[in-house]
Amino acid sequence: MTGRYKVLIVLIILLVGVIALLYYRVGNQQETCEQQKVYFNFNLEEALNFYESLNTSLGLLREYPGSHTIWLADDQALDYNALMLIYNITHNVSAKMLAEQILIAIKPYGGLYKYYNSVFEIFGIYPSTTTPQSGVDIIVGNIDNYTLNATIFNHTISNYYDYADLLAYRVLLWLHLGNYSGAEENFISLVKMWNGIGFNDSAYHNDTYQSYKLALFLIVWRALELNPHTCLLATKYVNMTREVSNIMSLLQSSQGGVWTSYKYVNGKIEYGYNISSMNGETTSLFVIAYALVSSNISIQITS
Repeated sequence: MTGRYKVLIVLIILLVGVIALLYYRVGNQQETCEQQKVYFNFNLEEALNFYESLNTSLGLLREYPGSHTIWLADDQALDYNALMLIYNITHNVSAKMLAEQILIAIKPYGGLYKYYNSVFEIFGIYPSTTTPQSGVDIIVGNIDNYTLNATIFNHTISNYYDYADLLAYRVLLWLHLGNYSGAEENFISLVKMWNGIGFNDSAYHNDTYQSYKLALFLIVWRALELNPHTCLLATKYVNMTREVSNIMSLLQSSQGGVWTSYKYVNGKIEYGYNISSMNGETTSLFVIAYALVSSNISIQITS
């Protein structure tokens, strides 16, 4: 064997080794991603007090204290899962009892996930189509002086990319389907809506930011970070994620619920009854985000 062939063989071996190493790194990106610490101040016991103020004679939770509206979707699923997370973290039996009450009370209406809502993707329940959908509110019925409503995601929407929440749901869907480039593309579009204070999407008006979109961002960011195919991208935005979490730390009221909206006035975040109210949906998303970024608790799916 001539020296030329020996050199060629060595080069081939080196090339194969480099390719193998690249494939190994791509397939094992989680080994190059150190899980980032993100935290926001949130009192789970006070949140539980807020949920108890939402209780009704039907066993379901109302939209906000004193309200005569009960949302079968998505509130009951969000509230149930949030309460179970509170129980798993604090071991407060009252949270578990209230969650189990919801689970029993919702059964006559088809269960927690009867009326499909894209937020259910957080719990691993995905739509039957990849066509972008938006929510439509319907009235299910009236009972004991309560109106039962549901938001159903069955309306095709072409400009989903104009809304932070719909982009977040797309990220979760693409992660589930293994379309990692699609997940990253939608996440970057979501990031571009962040202006340092809130998500300035097509729903932004009157200088008011929607709080629940902060929680959705944190949930989606954590999902990307925990996926070996997308964790490197998530790591690039950890500073932005901490900006989001810092604002979230301000938005829990003394009653335990989370203000649904806030403003930025004269260099400071403003919130309160002059701007918005508190409800179960926003509070639950904050609880879920808190559990996902602040502990090793996982979400258990219950049908």
